[in-house]
Amino acid sequence: MSKKTVIVNGVVHTVDASDSIAEALVLEGNRIVYVGSSEEAKKYIDSEANVIDAQGKSVVPGFIDSHIHAASAGTPQDLSVDASKENGVSCIDDILALIPPILAQVKKGEWVLGNGYNEKNLKEDRHPTRWELDRVTPDNPLMLTHTSGHVCVCNSLALKMAGVLDGSGNFPEECVIKDENGEPTGFLKESAAFMMMKIAAAEPAEEVLMNGISRLTGYLASLGITTVHDAGYSAASTFRILQKTREAGLLKCRFYVMMWSVYGKEAQIETIETQINSGFFTNFGDEMLKKGPLKIMIDGSSSAGTCATREPLSHNGQIMPPVFTQEEIDELVLKGHKAGFQWTAHAIGDRAIEMCLNAYEKAQKAYPRKDARHRIEHCSLCPSDLRKRIKELGVVPIPNPVFFTEWGQNYLAYYGERTEEMIPMRSFLDEGIICPIGSDAPTGPGFFNPLNSIAAAMDRMCFKNQTALGKKEAITLEEALRCMTYYGAYASFDENIKGSLEAGKLADVVILSDSLIGKSPEEIRSMHVEKTFMDGEIVYEA
Repeated sequence: MSKKTVIVNGVVHTVDASDSIAEALVLEGNRIVYVGSSEEAKKYIDSEANVIDAQGKSVVPGFIDSHIHAASAGTPQDLSVDASKENGVSCIDDILALIPPILAQVKKGEWVLGNGYNEKNLKEDRHPTRWELDRVTPDNPLMLTHTSGHVCVCNSLALKMAGVLDGSGNFPEECVIKDENGEPTGFLKESAAFMMMKIAAAEPAEEVLMNGISRLTGYLASLGITTVHDAGYSAASTFRILQKTREAGLLKCRFYVMMWSVYGKEAQIETIETQINSGFFTNFGDEMLKKGPLKIMIDGSSSAGTCATREPLSHNGQIMPPVFTQEEIDELVLKGHKAGFQWTAHAIGDRAIEMCLNAYEKAQKAYPRKDARHRIEHCSLCPSDLRKRIKELGVVPIPNPVFFTEWGQNYLAYYGERTEEMIPMRSFLDEGIICPIGSDAPTGPGFFNPLNSIAAAMDRMCFKNQTALGKKEAITLEEALRCMTYYGAYASFDENIKGSLEAGKLADVVILSDSLIGKSPEEIRSMHVEKTFMDGEIVYEA
């Protein structure tokens, strides 16, 4: 007989078709067997049952983060420079002061990596230069990655080793920023930044990566996350490490993995071809670890002002180019679609979104496929004409409302009035578009916590200036909760087994520290998770 867990006296947000609120849940084995009243639930209690009095607190489906870099976030960061504002960084000198202690732990000539800086949080309101970095790192190559993950700053030794200074590295000229004298400043954008990441990469041993992922998924469980759609890093090797972690019994949440390589345009193409030629396609796997969509990165970053827009950026009058041409995207999408893959694309600017939709439409016309559920990651600058096409094509956008909290001031600078309609979740929902929420963690502080994403979808608050941006695109608690649960399950073809609390579904359940009913976004941010169940087992308890 399977052991039962009986949860009574709760505010059970079922996220069913009617958004019903129940009092109780009964879990048996790895499934939900009853949802309803506490009185009826008590009839399931036997001598072996674990009875939990929820005391009026909210009980919700396990959170599903539909865009997160979980596997790569599990890589140990012990010898990296944390240049985030949360680490006390407020100016370039603060960043420089963090580097010597790391240098003391590495050998001369070894790479030093850092991350987390945001130029809009620095007193200077600009990126550091290579000459500033050279003052403290003359003998070690250094790469300092922006919080967006799309741009970086390197010192002179790193640029020299990579062939940026003499041109031998064949870095795309438009992505290597130079000063008024034509000298590289050390600031690299998009393709150039990703090429540098590949040069600087030092993959830890498999055992180290497995333990890192295990610790990270334990942390995710503490936040109530039971499923992640991993946005990818190094494709096949990522899936291999996750499979080995799972086989070792160390994986503490479910993974749906996007097939993508971070190491530049050519690496993306190679990954796509390899996956298509493997013979396996989207949904290969099981309830714990599944192959997800093929992914392509069409444009840059919203927070760094490098995404591909139709109209010029507000701060410099430039229009940033996409990474791929329309013809290249069409060809790749057609191949993957024909081979049975779900597709997704990193597309933030309206020009990039339009290119993505063009490719999806052409592929469907050439090889009609019912319910392909192709996706668009981020989909931030998405006006009405593009939303209409998204609805017609059945495409699933994955917005990231938590971006406003950290990068709202960047958006105002780069996109001006367009910020009012960025991340248009109200419009998506009103127009019948399913839009799961992704965090894109760990790119910003607090991004891992689903309660922060839910609150941000409700108030769209920029923390730096305490201003709500585009209030008309805010959504309700119930809608945000659905985007963080059921819609995430839909985006991975799993809505029949998880994403809501209904009899017969997987017993992925979260008990919060209070009731969500009537709470303000700020009060929701202050709540925490008390218990997380996955497959009916407690995987986290406060």
